[in-house]
Amino acid sequence: MNIKKEKGVVNSIVFLCSRMLVSLASEGQAPKIFARVNKRGIPTNAVLVTLGLGMISLATSFVSPDKLFIWLISIAGFNTLLGWFSSLLAHLYFRKWLVAHGGKVEKLKFKMGASYPLPTILGLILLVAIAFFTSWSPDTRFSFFIGLPMLLLYFAIGTYMHKKGKMEEPDYKKYLYAHINNTKIQ
Repeated sequence: MNIKKEKGVVNSIVFLCSRMLVSLASEGQAPKIFARVNKRGIPTNAVLVTLGLGMISLATSFVSPDKLFIWLISIAGFNTLLGWFSSLLAHLYFRKWLVAHGGKVEKLKFKMGASYPLPTILGLILLVAIAFFTSWSPDTRFSFFIGLPMLLLYFAIGTYMHKKGKMEEPDYKKYLYAHINNTKIQ
């Protein structure tokens, strides 16, 4: 194996996960402590948590490689499906929201084109089919059965945080104003 390539992959994952945690914290969807950065702009708390969880994940492959690692891979696989599903669903809702609030699809920098919403809907259907068919194969069944409780857990946590007022709705008005008036966001 190429050690330089592995270091690059680990660095990319730590960078990606820590910055995602910073973004979530900035939007009120993760503890605020993860939004803090040091003098050099490094989100130390988010990086340390990312590294810590990575070490725990690595340790599971030594403790119980036949069970815990499969659990982690199954959770990651299901979360990948859920992430793509959420992105496609957000795309559908965004386009409807934009037009309903006076925005114009033609002014978007990244457009789907004349085939909208067919590819988005097709993608959603295919992801549901993939999730459904994972329950049929003995090799992938575990991903499906661990994914359902994870989905319920996410829903319960989101509902709880919403009721407690810990989830803040982002203010999109400045983006819509910039879009409609063709100006830069201040």
